[in-house]
Amino acid sequence: VKLQQDPETGMLEIVVRDTGKGIAPEHLRRIFDPFFTTKSGPDASGKGGTGLGLSACRDIIEAHQGRIRVESTVGRGTAFILKLPVARSESTTAGVPAAPPIHLPQQNSGFTPSESGF
Repeated sequence: VKLQQDPETGMLEIVVRDTGKGIAPEHLRRIFDPFFTTKSGPDASGKGGTGLGLSACRDIIEAHQGRIRVESTVGRGTAFILKLPVARSESTTAGVPAAPPIHLPQQNSGFTPSESGF
């Protein structure tokens, strides 16, 4: 994980890199597409993928005026690079529109609010 600020652009860059198997080029251009998954069924945890994770991440990052991109080499690993605007104090944000609210679908957790103690 690497974190650095670019004072010229006012952006914070977060890089998350692994040394895994990488992402195949034919999949790389689709990984942010909603419902795109390479999983054909349940994985080791017993769950399969829906293909919504990276799509949701991208939407959240873009809603906050940020960007996300990926670099990957098969056999060497993958890096996700996130760029987000640096938060400013209220005195420096006057007249700057806030990011739009994000509305995510609620998951059905299998219990009702009264059972959870809320």
